Amino acid sequence: MTTNGYSFLPWLRTGIATRIADPAGTAYTAPTTGRATVPVELDVTGEPVVPGPLLHAPVRQRVQLYGPGDVIGVDPKAISRVEPRPGTTETEPNYLAHIEFYPEDFAWRYSPAAPDHATGRLRPWLALIVLEGPTDTGGPGEFEEGGPPAGPLPYITVRDPAACLPPAEELGAWAHVHVDTDPDEPLVSEPEDMPATLARLRELLRTRPDRACSRIISPRHLGANTPYHAFLVPAFETGRLAGLGEPPDDTDATLASWGPGRAGLPLPYYHRWSFRTGSTGDFEELVRRIQPRKPDPLVARRDIDVLRPDFGLPPIDRPPALGGVLRLGGALRIPRRTRDLWDNWDGRFTAPPPPQPYP
Repeated sequence: MTTNGYSFLPWLRTGIATRIADPAGTAYTAPTTGRATVPVELDVTGEPVVPGPLLHAPVRQRVQLYGPGDVIGVDPKAISRVEPRPGTTETEPNYLAHIEFYPEDFAWRYSPAAPDHATGRLRPWLALIVLEGPTDTGGPGEFEEGGPPAGPLPYITVRDPAACLPPAEELGAWAHVHVDTDPDEPLVSEPEDMPATLARLRELLRTRPDRACSRIISPRHLGANTPYHAFLVPAFETGRLAGLGEPPDDTDATLASWGPGRAGLPLPYYHRWSFRTGSTGDFEELVRRIQPRKPDPLVARRDIDVLRPDFGLPPIDRPPALGGVLRLGGALRIPRRTRDLWDNWDGRFTAPPPPQPYP
């Protein structure tokens, strides 16, 4: 039998996107366009027209990075798994829907936001929302299907975003990197040493890339016997506008796709699937339904008449309080039961038992 170890990281960035700095830092400039910017320094070297020493000139410039406003689709090959499975009709209602991506950094790859050092989180550029679909009784559901898309993506309109969508500022808490590790080779050291952790992660991804994935979870608590639709949507306004075919150039790069006072906006989606919950949960949920009750004293014990045992055996009539009855116990036990006479009915025998006739 083999066991696996699991490590979870709150977010992962690679490449030049790691230079997106904290807004409170001196290296940060609030984006005025639809993209995040990072500072870049270059040393330009050239030969003069007139023979002489080489010329050097430092160049300092802020460059824009691709962000949600530049993405108009998600390759289905990047999605490695969704739960519940599409078309499932008996999903346990106490589970949470989620989606997994093969690239470990995919959930944050195009995020224009900087990490929140107070919480240790980074807002992903994607969000997974789960909405109730039309019901069997004719209920309209929590969203309306959009008409023919004017942009590159289909869209929906959420009827009550404040009641159905998670707070945009909390989306970073619902995404993480999942890494399968060997129990004797933990990814995260104790005490935490982030440089060493990242070095081990790089080596694992180089040698065994299938051992890690990024995951986004929907915080929606599901109800029983309810149809649901799950949508992978842009979490930033620039991504929402790009999906609708509208220019996002004049939009703050870190503005969320939804928030207070923004009801009725069309919300494009990159991927969707549907499922239905059943009436019962998983094993843990079923066990939690068990209510403890005070058991009868005779539970897990069976009375045996030993006054007339037959087969030439002598009766057991002492102590008299036994009444000629022994109580045979089984595999079950009543918790915290007080020991009684039947538990120690043979305590009067002080001599050791006779030896067994066979070894």
